[in-house]
Formats: sequence, C-alpha cells, structure tokens
Amino acid sequence: MRAQRVRALLMGGQACVFYGAAEFSRDTDFAILADAANLARLRQALAELLAEPIAVPPFAAKYLRRGHAIHFRCQHPEASHMRVDVMSKTRGVAPFAELWKRRTTLQLPGGEQCDLLSLPDLVQAKKPSGTKKTGCRCAGNWKNCVTRNEGHWRHRRTGRRLWKAGQDSRSSTQRV
Repeated sequence: MRAQRVRALLMGGQACVFYGAAEFSRDTDFAILADAANLARLRQALAELLAEPIAVPPFAAKYLRRGHAIHFRCQHPEASHMRVDVMSKTRGVAPFAELWKRRTTLQLPGGEQCDLLSLPDLVQAKKPSGTKKTGCRCAGNWKNCVTRNEGHWRHRRTGRRLWKAGQDSRSSTQRV
C-alpha cells in the first residue's frame, strides 16, 4: 500500500496488535480514501499482491461509499492466502479525512512506516460490530484501556508503551 502511495489506515485486529492487544486476526483491514486517484493506486497495490475479490460486493467506489467492505484474497507467494478487507466508511466513525489527520504513524524496524487508526478511532471502529475481538477491557472507552506510567501512555493490560505522554497520538511518529 505504501509503495503505491495508497491513502490507507491499518485498522482492526492487526492495528490492535500494534497498540499492544493480544489480538489474533486472519485478515488485514484498511480504511481507505475512496476517491478515484486513491482507488487507482489501490488497484495497482492489489494487482501486485495478486489479490482477487472473494465476496460480494464487487470492487467499485459506489459500494465503498455506501459503507460496504470489499474483501480480497492474495495469491502472491509472499502473502499467499492473506485476506485484505478495505472500507471507506465505518458506522459511528469519523470520515476518512478526519481519521487521516488523527492517524498514528509507526516507525517499524528496518525504517518502514505504518499508518494506523488512532487508538480512540480504533476503539470506536470496533464498537459498531459488537465484537470483543480486541482483547481489551475498554468497554468502548479508550481511556479505560490506557494508563500514564513512567512518562508514557501504556496499555493497561499488557503494559506496552503506546505513545509518549504530552504527545498527541495524531500524526505522530512513534517507535515500537
């Protein structure tokens, strides 16, 4: 996604893992900007992954704008059988432009970066589905999920450092 400059935010179980939750997820979920240019870049990124749509609806902007998720299965040898779900709207969550402003950007080992939903947005995105897949005991309130300890915000259950106290999670670059 990053190689094709797709405006996408990691969300769902994989994002929960970056925030310290003991989450197992069989797919990779992305919130995306559903404009024509970004969707063209997304198509190119999915083509590189040899990703094929696996369920309805078909890959079209009109379905994304209505709030449907579109599901793909990757056939590339380095991502064989990985499922990728993309959506541009999630009930109860701010529009993509606001999510992008509040995103968290992580610096990964090796220098790569990963953009993901901010912690409050991730908790809000998990709420409408009615699932408790995060492994957090946040009960829909992200402030119950984190604590300030030793100058950093930490996940209450795992103790994992999320971001430095006094630093807003919005558009900040953090190391994991």
